Amino acid sequence: MKKLVIAAAVMALTLVSQSYAREGFYLGLQIPYNTIGGDFDNVKMPEVDAGSGFGFIAGYGFSPAFSLELDWAGSGHSSAGANIGFGEFSLNGK
Repeated sequence: MKKLVIAAAVMALTLVSQSYAREGFYLGLQIPYNTIGGDFDNVKMPEVDAGSGFGFIAGYGFSPAFSLELDWAGSGHSSAGANIGFGEFSLNGK
């Protein structure tokens, strides 16, 4: 299955024409969908419902080949009657 996914991804990339980043300042919106899970302190954590949220993107394209973005996004979740907020802030280079 893993080989099939990799082969499909390579085939899809060969079909895409060359693209360029936008130069100058730009803004964007995002709608994240997050799931939370894991093993904290060697104890199984309680089930947390998946949640969606809202986010903002601000970027600057220095050239057609390079841009920097600041992204902020947050989503809401619930677990055992409690409300959980998940936030993410990142600096991305493209």
